[in-house]
Amino acid sequence: MKALKTTLCVLFLFTTTLMAQTPFTVKSNVIIDFNISHDGKMMVYKQLSSDATSTVFIKDLETGRVTPIYKNSLKDYSEFDASSGVDFLSDNVIVFGKEKNMVSFNLTDRKYKNLFRLPDDVIFSVKASADGKRVYFSSDETMYSSPTERSSITKTNEKRGIIISIDIDPKGNAYYTICKKASNDKCHILCYDGLNKEEDITYKFDNIVTDPYLIESTPDKDCFIVAGKNGVFKVDLTNTKSVKLITNEGENRLNKMRLSPDGKTLYYQTIKDKNKIITLSL
Repeated sequence: MKALKTTLCVLFLFTTTLMAQTPFTVKSNVIIDFNISHDGKMMVYKQLSSDATSTVFIKDLETGRVTPIYKNSLKDYSEFDASSGVDFLSDNVIVFGKEKNMVSFNLTDRKYKNLFRLPDDVIFSVKASADGKRVYFSSDETMYSSPTERSSITKTNEKRGIIISIDIDPKGNAYYTICKKASNDKCHILCYDGLNKEEDITYKFDNIVTDPYLIESTPDKDCFIVAGKNGVFKVDLTNTKSVKLITNEGENRLNKMRLSPDGKTLYYQTIKDKNKIITLSL
């Protein structure tokens, strides 16, 4: 069975057809975070506007309809609300930082629920496990994790490097990248179980992708989407093979990327175009 799975993964890697679609653009604003629902039908994103407000939106990926969910001014709880990432707890519930709390918001009854108090830190990335039972979130240099049913925050990576990205695999493990403060030090890829086990797995990618700095897990256990110095690659660790998906346009590298739960669509944003989300069919 393992051999069959490996073969299928390899076949997928070498037969993928890439089709870039028209970017989703917000004018005069910056999209600071975005994620895809578990069923792949919706996108949640947060944008920072020129008038110093941040707004959470839901975009229906089938109809294109965009609905505002929550808006705040930088004058109120600016460090906590404006920068906080946003994700789906389930297909109908989103999670983000609001007024110094991690909250969920039900898209059907439009009710908020306080999940737990946030630490005294500026929160950026927010990612939930597939079952919605645990939330991972980070400041510049600390990775946090807590169950959603009770407040029990654990943390790791304290001040060892700047956290660049977070992704959660189907089993609830967090894959995240950090860059050390020294300018000549490369980024590291770490795997964290949310409790007490953490492993630096950079060595697994060293001979496949040059200077990796973003990572997304896929439905296949040993396959990942990895952004590096020379572009974005689909990587199969079982046979150390890769296929190039995106070539960097000079210094305009990817700033953020998200893979749909079925592994068929990559959504990404570049450094120079932070008001756009580009869709790539795999």
